[in-house]
Amino acid sequence: MRICIVGGGNIGTLLVGEAAADGHDVTMYTSRPDSWHNHIVVKDIQGLIIAEGDIYTITDDMSLALKNQDYICVTLPSIAQKSFADKAAAYVKPGTRFVMIPGYGGTEFLMQSVLKQGAVLIGFERVQAIARLIRYGQSVCMRGRKNEIQLASYPQCPEDEIKTIANDMEVLFHLPVKIMPNYLNITFTPSNPVLHTSRLYSMFKDYQEGVYYPSHLPFYDGWTDFSSKVLFRLDDEVQLLCSTLNHLDLDGVNL
Repeated sequence: MRICIVGGGNIGTLLVGEAAADGHDVTMYTSRPDSWHNHIVVKDIQGLIIAEGDIYTITDDMSLALKNQDYICVTLPSIAQKSFADKAAAYVKPGTRFVMIPGYGGTEFLMQSVLKQGAVLIGFERVQAIARLIRYGQSVCMRGRKNEIQLASYPQCPEDEIKTIANDMEVLFHLPVKIMPNYLNITFTPSNPVLHTSRLYSMFKDYQEGVYYPSHLPFYDGWTDFSSKVLFRLDDEVQLLCSTLNHLDLDGVNL
């Protein structure tokens, strides 16, 4: 497959390395092409190499990066997606497939510019693995892989088309793929949107102007019972919303 990866962070680098190792024609679209090596190495948590391969193209030229790709995998944070979509719209034709990893966070609104050109969003409920950069543009550590990934399309694709896409994603990610009944199962997934919010609220709810912290506050290592209580309350709110929309199948929205 011809794959373009947008975003060179943890997940983007992992996807580049594994896709290149499998022999896919991989293009890396990045604002920092000079910081990237053609050869990408993926290691496990013990430091052993588990995949490595060569990138076909590394470029900051969007017209080159997005041309004739089977899939354009977007690993950008939500804050950068609208800007990317606005620029990409000039190079999109009907049927262009953008794979959003992950697909929650309002991507169907942030990517409106390409959707108006006839593009299709393929959204994942969560990322396919936990990854951390070792050296930017060169290597990444894969710390744990999911047992399954869930996806949906927006607009909703015909059954035969979404099955073909799911099969391609199984090849790309080496994981079983479950097709969700609609994209709201992706949108409402209460993963990082409630996890991060819960922890940040518990960290800074008592903040007052003039307060300074002597050191960086640990995020996960400093997790508290109060953080968990806020998390469960936020999840309850999401589930209440889903139950209110009882004419839609939202059984896939799980914490």
